[in-house]
Amino acid sequence: MKFEINNFGPIKNFKIDLDENLQLIYGKNSVGKSYAVSAVYLLIKNILSGKASNIKNEGDFQTIINKIEQKIEAKNFQAYPIPEKYIYQYVKNSFSFFIEEIENSFKNSFSDLKNITNRLNNEDFSIIVEFYNIKFKIKIKNNKLYISDILKFPSIIIKFTTKLKSNPFILLKKKIIYIEKLPLQENYIKEALNYITFDSINEVLKKIKEQYNNIYFLPASRSGLYTAMNTFSSLFVELSQQRQFISKTISLPDISEPVSDYFLNISKINNENENNLADIVNKFENKILKGRVKYDTRTKKLKFLQENIDLSLDLKETSSMIAELTPIVAHLKFIIDKTSILFIEEPETCLHPEIQVEIMKIFAEIATNFNIKLILTSHSNYMFNQLNNLILDKQIDSKITKSSHLVMTKTGSIDNQDMNVTDDGIADNNFANTSKKLYNERMNIYEKLNVE
Repeated sequence: MKFEINNFGPIKNFKIDLDENLQLIYGKNSVGKSYAVSAVYLLIKNILSGKASNIKNEGDFQTIINKIEQKIEAKNFQAYPIPEKYIYQYVKNSFSFFIEEIENSFKNSFSDLKNITNRLNNEDFSIIVEFYNIKFKIKIKNNKLYISDILKFPSIIIKFTTKLKSNPFILLKKKIIYIEKLPLQENYIKEALNYITFDSINEVLKKIKEQYNNIYFLPASRSGLYTAMNTFSSLFVELSQQRQFISKTISLPDISEPVSDYFLNISKINNENENNLADIVNKFENKILKGRVKYDTRTKKLKFLQENIDLSLDLKETSSMIAELTPIVAHLKFIIDKTSILFIEEPETCLHPEIQVEIMKIFAEIATNFNIKLILTSHSNYMFNQLNNLILDKQIDSKITKSSHLVMTKTGSIDNQDMNVTDDGIADNNFANTSKKLYNERMNIYEKLNVE
């Protein structure tokens, strides 16, 4: 799957391709990293949970019918491609499920849709979505999302035959509508076209769901958010699950959908659901945490069991390192499986450089050995340098790794394309300037001291 985001929040343009297993997004504060990953998360989430809408189209097909009949009468008709504009109207209707759901998700996360448009330029907001042989553009009109353009879809043709089967729809899987005699029945053409578009979209959605079982989002300040939301967990879970049915007199806490999903996923943990990532979890628990992550199903809280000590601690009672890493380990231990997409914002938060290096090694191992897509935002020079070493040492393939560097321009942030991954690693165009500045500052101080 590929996504291109244009003029969204502070972002002018951002692209992401899920072909790569490990993706890192760098950049200064307030350039749109969280906007980017939140939008992509919501898009994928609704694709994975949706299916095509089977909506009849009442468009005027008389023009197509007239052209086909003329060709048949002239005895030069073999196959007639249906013009894209007719097909695309059906595709737009079939994707209505997705547009409605993504609109709700965006409103839950960004409040009014008017607020998500880039104010640094006068260009229109748009998101381009592409998977397999389908590509379309989403825009905003009258504070509602809609599909403005279908950019790619399988072609559909009409063929004339004298041996039409009793059930012609059996043949529609091949994107062909067969006809047998004149005059053509407009309702038959419409019904066949509706069937083909509906079936084509669901076929692609099925492939996507086979490739990616689920998607998860771990926000920045994970431990603080988790501890705060735990104070009203039962109320929060109930309200979040019934969000669409709540009257206007009751307001949910102002929490974005990715954050509420994060909390809900933890709240539904079952200790018996430990998955096939045991080796990865053991490295976190044995080498870094020095203890075990548990979930108390009675209190519905994450707990930490310190190594060699018979003591179970709430996250608020642990060190900041343990508190920040425990939600990540809990996801790997109890929640995600081997066909998932995992977003993690700033995994280095509260971690000593030594620990940052170690978790980068673990993330690289996940990306290499498991069918899990990792998408990280980061400000860590230590994780960056460790990844470079892993690429140089061939411990992770550069072809499954991607690095984006968001920089702010006068019209919004863009990927500067100056930190692309090669077999030699990633050029440091994010941290090096600051390091150089500090070095020069120290040299100037030494020079002053020598003069004195």
